[in-house]
Amino acid sequence: MDKEIKNKAKNARRGAKGSLTRAMHVTNELIEASRSKSEVKQAFEELRRAHEGLVMKHEEFTMLLDDEEFEEAEKWMQVCASEYVAFTMRYHDYIKKIDEDKSKQNVSDSVVGESSEENNEESNDSQR
Repeated sequence: MDKEIKNKAKNARRGAKGSLTRAMHVTNELIEASRSKSEVKQAFEELRRAHEGLVMKHEEFTMLLDDEEFEEAEKWMQVCASEYVAFTMRYHDYIKKIDEDKSKQNVSDSVVGESSEENNEESNDSQR
């Protein structure tokens, strides 16, 4: 019975890891395709929830383990956590780049706008 419960918990954790991996792939595809900030944020929110689900399933599984098995399970989870952290940094870099590009565009637009206003004023002055 104990082994059966352990296997069910391990399979649930494996399923949660699969959800995390799929969410990471979707978010990565959106980033690679330079999709909008809102699309990427929405996908990342799914990824964040999948990670939370994995952590929860991992904790449920590790409660059933002896010390030796626990250490092995923690190593497995550390790999998952490292992947998640690395991807989270990539996500934040992408969002930061979008914000910086938008800021540069706004500055560029305002400089063009000022330049157009100056040209209009010069044109009006020459017509007088």
